[in-house]
Amino acid sequence: MARKLIVSDFAQDILPAISDEDAGWLLRALVALNSGQDPPGKMPPSLSVAWLGIRKKQQELVDAYERTCEARRQAGRAGGIAKSSKRKQMLANASKGWQSLANCGKEKEKEKEKEKGITSIPIPIPIPNPSPTAHAGAHAHENDKPGAEFHANEVTFGKFWNAYPRRVARPQARKAWLDAFDGAAPTDETMAAILCAIEFSRNSNEWKLDHGRYIPKPENWIKERRWEDKIDDLGPPTGQGGITGYQDKAATDLAAAANGIA
Repeated sequence: MARKLIVSDFAQDILPAISDEDAGWLLRALVALNSGQDPPGKMPPSLSVAWLGIRKKQQELVDAYERTCEARRQAGRAGGIAKSSKRKQMLANASKGWQSLANCGKEKEKEKEKEKGITSIPIPIPIPNPSPTAHAGAHAHENDKPGAEFHANEVTFGKFWNAYPRRVARPQARKAWLDAFDGAAPTDETMAAILCAIEFSRNSNEWKLDHGRYIPKPENWIKERRWEDKIDDLGPPTGQGGITGYQDKAATDLAAAANGIA
């Protein structure tokens, strides 16, 4: 840490009365003296007499400043030690207090047990074995299929549900989805065909009529596997068989996407 520059009143009175060059030497000499070093360079003749008084007074101020700093450091150490000791003592007293309360509580419990003549015996709680037929309907698939397959089925159903415009009777639609794919998840091609069919049907006149009044319930749409329908206006034919249904359209889109990535 840099020392504070101390300038005595005597030196401050002399500074305005000397030249700038001599004042610069005097300030450098005060800095050196403050750091315990010798004055730099040759002393100007105009300061040869005044320097003795300046140096004596300056050294007295530096020594007094050092004594003050040391006294403050000692006081800070003593205060820190006292605070630390006091904090430790408070924590120790608090710990003893809590321990005494805990012991007191245990003693009271023992006295109550003696008065009642009862010895506390832990009673094991029986855990029933889960029955494979405990759940019916859609939950039966959860017991039959591994967790990963059921989770994948749940994820794909969420995609279907978010895409389908008429979201009613979700539990029935969920069960129909489980039944349609035997609790597993549909393949990527099938899932693409399902989303393609929903998007195409959403823009059809039948689904737009009367604010969607004729949109099938999702449960029925899944049970009837409407993504396997054959339609005529999906686009121009490709290949020998041409595009005749949602599954063909989805397969063509997936292949085009793969070629584009490659």
